[in-house]
Amino acid sequence: MEQVFESRRISFVRVSEQLVPDYLIMINDTENVGRYFAGQKEPYTVEQEIDWVRKTLEENAEVFSMIEKSSGEFIGNIELREELGIALTGAMQNKGYGSEAVSALLEYGFEELKLPEIRLRTALTNARARHVYRKCGFREYDRTDEHLCMEINRDDLRVVMAEKGTALAQELLHFVEECSWLEVRDHVAGLIRDWQFTDWEGMFAARCDGRIVGMASIMKTDYYPLPEIFPWVSCLFVCEDYRGRRISEKLIEAANGYARSLGFSRTYIPSESEGLYEKYGYRYLKDIENYGGGVDHLFVKDL
Repeated sequence: MEQVFESRRISFVRVSEQLVPDYLIMINDTENVGRYFAGQKEPYTVEQEIDWVRKTLEENAEVFSMIEKSSGEFIGNIELREELGIALTGAMQNKGYGSEAVSALLEYGFEELKLPEIRLRTALTNARARHVYRKCGFREYDRTDEHLCMEINRDDLRVVMAEKGTALAQELLHFVEECSWLEVRDHVAGLIRDWQFTDWEGMFAARCDGRIVGMASIMKTDYYPLPEIFPWVSCLFVCEDYRGRRISEKLIEAANGYARSLGFSRTYIPSESEGLYEKYGYRYLKDIENYGGGVDHLFVKDL
């Protein structure tokens, strides 16, 4: 199967007849999936799914199947036709795959396809989907008796996790090299340039007005001899002319959402001052000494 793009845990491939058995299990799961698709009264058949796959490929439509990298298991389907649409198997729901997939598709749609805006409709009864879309930056522009209509523009704020060897990673490196945070600029640039992240560690980029305007990381360690404490939300920075627009909050939310999807129950942020991270749900834990001999405050948030 041809991979078109990827995210941290997901490989996005063209739809395939090889996956028809998985498609049928998903779409005919009325409790978790099928009830959100109107108009189908009877279970879908093998023949119907094969016809759908062939038609989708003939149209060269932007429809992708999602495969879990670690296991090779089918996660669901996602598409960018006239609107964005996504369906996850019941077994893959509530694991953070929805927001990861939507974020990756937005990056693909805006940066590869150069779309000016992306819209979607979701059932008013689907609270989980509404939460995912809002977290990814979508906003309501209309509603009907049954559906909420949402949209996001290319210039709107969105937070994306960078992947090794991607155009986003290179753009993020350039952003760091040019940023005004002189104390850590070289260190963070080295992390990205040599991709020194291991396992689940990584960097988040905040995009707005078609460019990167902020960043954050999630790490096993920080500038402190405390290996027993992790994960750390670190490298938090927003361009001066974009401050005051709650971009730091969005970056922290993205990092915490990612940590939650990995099974972590809390995250930690160090700071020289008080009164900044408490408004994001953090609480003071204790003072800690950094490798330079200075003393900082350590804050923790329960997820």
